[in-house]
Amino acid sequence: AVTKRILITGGRGYIGAALCQHLGGRSDLEVTLVDSGAGRAWDWRYSYHIPYQVVTSLEVVPARFDVIVHLAAHSSVPACQDDPVGAWANNVTGFAALLDRLHPEQRLIYASSGSVYHNSPALLEVYMGLARERGALAMPLALYDLTKRTMDDLARLAGKDCYGLRFG
Repeated sequence: AVTKRILITGGRGYIGAALCQHLGGRSDLEVTLVDSGAGRAWDWRYSYHIPYQVVTSLEVVPARFDVIVHLAAHSSVPACQDDPVGAWANNVTGFAALLDRLHPEQRLIYASSGSVYHNSPALLEVYMGLARERGALAMPLALYDLTKRTMDDLARLAGKDCYGLRFG
């Protein structure tokens, strides 16, 4: 069996930690965690307590991975309000650099703009559980919304194998 190599940024966060627990027992996967902040403790074979930008800035490191699951971010409205410059650097500038370093055969799965459905034409479909992407999203009300929508636009324009996850 071929071993898939997966990098999870934000591996100590709420979703990252759960994903690592889920994938951890599989013999066909080699999972590497990267996280710079506090979060759930881990005892993981491949883990680095550094910002994801340090790992992804090295050309050779992203090339090691078949899939990058990008969950590292200023992940709430208050976090972005408290640190607007850091939020833009983390959520947008770092994400753009990561996209730039992706190789054509790599897949990027990232945390997308799930919080910006407020007053959207697609909101009724979301509430009804249809989860369709036909309707346009509403204008951003906060910096968090803007950074996440910008990430979606960057991913769409990058021409890479990218998948945005909208958590609900």
